Amino acid sequence: MRIRKRLFLRGVVQGVGFRPAIYRLAATHEVAGWVRNRTDGLEIEIENDPSHVRAFLRELETHYPPYGRVTSLIMEDVEPLDECGFQIRSSKRTVGDWTVCPPDLATCDECLSELFDPNDRRYRYPFINCTNCGPRFTVIMRLPYDRPYTSMACFPMCEKCAAEYRDPMDRRFHAQPDACPLCGPTMWLTDCHGSRLRCDDPLKAAALALRDGKIVAVKGIGGFHIAADATDGNALGRLRRAKGREDKPFAVMAGDVAWAKECGDLDGAAIDLLASASRPIVIVPKRRGSGLGDLVAPGLTSVGLLLPYSPVHHLLFRLPGDDRILPPLVMTSGNPSDLPISKGNRQALSELAEQADFFLLHDRDIVITADDSVVQSNHGCHVFIRRSRGYVPNPISLAEDFVAALGTGAYLKASPCLLEGRQAFLSQHVGDLETTESIEFHELAMRHLQELTGIDPQVVGCDLNPDFPSSRWANERSGLPVVAVQHHHAHVAAAALECGIKEPVLGLVLDGTGYGADHTIWGCELLRVERDRFTRVGHLRQMPLPGGDAAVKEPWRNAIGLLHAVYEKDAGDMMGPLLPSVSEGTKQKVLEATEKRLNTPLHSSCGRLFDAVSVLLGLCTRSSYEARAPMVLESALGSVRYKCEEESCVNMEVCESAGVFILDPVPVVRHIVEAILEKQDTRALSKIFHDSLIRGLVELSIRGASSTGIERVILSGGCYLNRYLCSGLVRELGRSGLTTHLPSAIPVGDGGISLGQAAVAAWRHEER
Repeated sequence: MRIRKRLFLRGVVQGVGFRPAIYRLAATHEVAGWVRNRTDGLEIEIENDPSHVRAFLRELETHYPPYGRVTSLIMEDVEPLDECGFQIRSSKRTVGDWTVCPPDLATCDECLSELFDPNDRRYRYPFINCTNCGPRFTVIMRLPYDRPYTSMACFPMCEKCAAEYRDPMDRRFHAQPDACPLCGPTMWLTDCHGSRLRCDDPLKAAALALRDGKIVAVKGIGGFHIAADATDGNALGRLRRAKGREDKPFAVMAGDVAWAKECGDLDGAAIDLLASASRPIVIVPKRRGSGLGDLVAPGLTSVGLLLPYSPVHHLLFRLPGDDRILPPLVMTSGNPSDLPISKGNRQALSELAEQADFFLLHDRDIVITADDSVVQSNHGCHVFIRRSRGYVPNPISLAEDFVAALGTGAYLKASPCLLEGRQAFLSQHVGDLETTESIEFHELAMRHLQELTGIDPQVVGCDLNPDFPSSRWANERSGLPVVAVQHHHAHVAAAALECGIKEPVLGLVLDGTGYGADHTIWGCELLRVERDRFTRVGHLRQMPLPGGDAAVKEPWRNAIGLLHAVYEKDAGDMMGPLLPSVSEGTKQKVLEATEKRLNTPLHSSCGRLFDAVSVLLGLCTRSSYEARAPMVLESALGSVRYKCEEESCVNMEVCESAGVFILDPVPVVRHIVEAILEKQDTRALSKIFHDSLIRGLVELSIRGASSTGIERVILSGGCYLNRYLCSGLVRELGRSGLTTHLPSAIPVGDGGISLGQAAVAAWRHEER
């Protein structure tokens, strides 16, 4: 007696080798039937006697391809057809739900072996790939994931590639970007004016130019990089001047793990991240004597490392006939300041001509850009700074069902989110919405994500600040019901969802600035959050922020505001010795404006407190990039791991006002100011500040937990990228009996709040 089963799988089931894996499993167990892609997933029918069918089903789950991910499997009985053999059928377009497009995957070991084998027909071919690796998200125009719907459509396969593509036992069976030197994309080298240079091997020529101190713009998988020798101080100086990037750190690409270990102090978790198929930039402590140029990350004790993830990268580190791996390269995003990463050849030649000596170009189009992901490794755990290439559009699994909703994200580090059912999809990193081009890319990312997921949102969530471009788009152009969500509420809601927490939680959110429900600037908040509702339980004492937004780039303004809050009428006497780099006239004008509250909003921001203390310690008066002052303050600690000592703490008072707990930093600021005037060690003072703040935040959390009866604390916000602060809070909150949760699948900073916005919007929509 024969039986027949129909299976339907959803998840990451296209572009990762699912159909060949199913074909081989069917051959092993001698079942008849077929497998095919559908717009909404993967469909399988199998037929034979019950024992063969059961054996197939038993082994199915263990035979998923390495990067496949099944989120649901539906199985039903159908009438046997008495057919013989198993085949891969043509894809089927369907109406309704869509499946998940896979992310871009780093070049696999098998392809690397072929890439450097002189006897292989793809020797040194910069577009080698198979079903286990290569571009996916950045080349696909629409689903199903078939070659005609990718940017490879214009490259017909030669006979040999077509034979591999049709052979179920070949690892390139139905590998959509498959190509070779005869039929695939090509690469060439130009000067900065776009004139093509005559050279037999453009990759070799580019590699030699880099080692000669030249700067090369490299077209990659998700956009352009600007590359330079990371050990050449002159090249790094030229690159900084060309990009107008005074001291923001550069990412460094090491040719292999051995070179990465020379550059940074790597534990096992950091190595696993670096070598994963997602290949993010991993922030680790910089190794002493690394050989990296001082201009890679000025003033910082950490460095962002990544490993090659495309054949082009690998070829830049190895010359023909030489197995040695060449020294590390700076590999920074190829874009003009504040604009999205360049993706087209003409666009790059126009936008990056002032930055690069040469351009390494190719003719495979990038459909949608995806900047490198950035992860911070912290003693065995990790947090996302930027979730993009290699991870997007993999969904975040949720513990409850949601109506279709969109979250538009924040002003900085924008990353929209779509959710429906039990899945949430964050877009690639968009960046700061400070230019017309960035705002346009933000809209493009939302449209592209909708096209790939098929989610038709019924409601949109945005930030409470109506002046954010993401909020204006929601209110003026979305055409949907809009729910404005307070910034820190969204932080906590997103992290709780990622952790699968449904019950009320406390959220200790530490970041730069967020528009508060009382129309002041928030940024050090203890909130009680229950789904779409929140209550402010505690916060940092409010202080003046002279100049408002100007204080972010000129943190000396924060220092004046802090001195005024601490010393009031005596603040003017303190400014001279503490702010010697700011002119007396400027200081007096800002102090007078602070006293009169002219363009001086109140804030309770943890990030701005870090700014002010960094300035007072003489570490950073002006900030050329976001969070530079806090990063330099953390770096002043050296490589110290968290260890709180009684003598290094100054008690920060926690008082209660109108039912809200207030954490007052005045005692520790007074202590630090007196110590500065006595010329005490900066490193010791940085430790005192960090330890005192950790103790104060723990006391604030304990008081909040006691008053609410909630002992589960969500940690979220950009300040948790401070390794010392983060590890100290996790340890001390745990010792106090509280349970902490730190997001690990979404960015801990503003790049993750769109998930919270979408969820809050969906909850309120359902209530209505």
